[in-house]
Amino acid sequence: MAITLPSAAPCNGLLPGAHPASAPNLKADMSAMPVRFHGSSGNREPLKVLCYGDSLTAGYCNSGASFHPYGRVLAETLGHCSVTVCGLSGRTAEEMLAGQQTSRIVDVVGHMGPGLACLLESETPNVVLILAGTNDLGQSLTNNVSAEAILERVKQLHAVSHRAGIASIAFSPPSLVEGPYRVIQQKLAALIRDWARMEPMVAAHFDIEELVPRAFPSGLWDSDVIHMSMAGQHRLGRSLAHLVPSVLSAHQSTCAVSVSPRSSPRSLVSSPAGTPPSPVPMFVQKTLATPKSGMALIGTRAPRMAHANVQRYDQRCFMRSTNVPIAGARATAVMAQ
Repeated sequence: MAITLPSAAPCNGLLPGAHPASAPNLKADMSAMPVRFHGSSGNREPLKVLCYGDSLTAGYCNSGASFHPYGRVLAETLGHCSVTVCGLSGRTAEEMLAGQQTSRIVDVVGHMGPGLACLLESETPNVVLILAGTNDLGQSLTNNVSAEAILERVKQLHAVSHRAGIASIAFSPPSLVEGPYRVIQQKLAALIRDWARMEPMVAAHFDIEELVPRAFPSGLWDSDVIHMSMAGQHRLGRSLAHLVPSVLSAHQSTCAVSVSPRSSPRSLVSSPAGTPPSPVPMFVQKTLATPKSGMALIGTRAPRMAHANVQRYDQRCFMRSTNVPIAGARATAVMAQ
């Protein structure tokens, strides 16, 4: 279906609001995107990450009174890292696809940001983190949109990054915790997980509600139960800071990636600040049930993961080959053998 986005302008290579920011706590700080966050400086070229999506990527909190994007915490925790954030609040994956070539997409709170394809004309990240689909889920019943249709939109959005020769990381988006929307969300989560396992350009798949549990600890989600609180955004950023470097190293080392000349994969994986370098992990993809204690419950089911070589000590997860602690709930990571 064709969509007309308000205030959409053709991409001319000049992106509005492309500026660094250190602490975007207020609405105005995310009004012009992309916004860039930088960790500690160093002699090596930093790992470059692009976070793209909707209000969950923008860090929408407290009904829009403040914005605390997880990308800021990701950059600060990793240290040697540059993170670019573009989160279009209220926009569906379908609308992001329709506006992929434009330099100005206006979201529902009046913030502006470029389409993904336009953004990748000026950005050369090592990986793109795409979190989209929650707003599609919100329209699934009124517009009769199936989980399979939303999956196709998510896949096409990832394909924008893949065509640029850049690997992506996929997420299962959150939704309401009960009712018919929840049924569609659970089906979509399984579809995205299964697709991510088979798509070689997808470095990993994570379920947001496992990285940011609803059941324990409390206070990680806002009262609308769809958006993460400031604490939840911080939790997500810290968890991804421990996961992304190892995932990206494994993907670059084990997958034959066809890339464009301008975006050849780089071995720029930085460990979190204070963490010694680790050998590249070699994981076997396998599904294991996780304990319920201290973990999120998805409906009545304990969360699941595709991950091997994991040990558990005092409610902290460690990847055995890297010995990097993963704060909180386990993720559904897809890593090649």
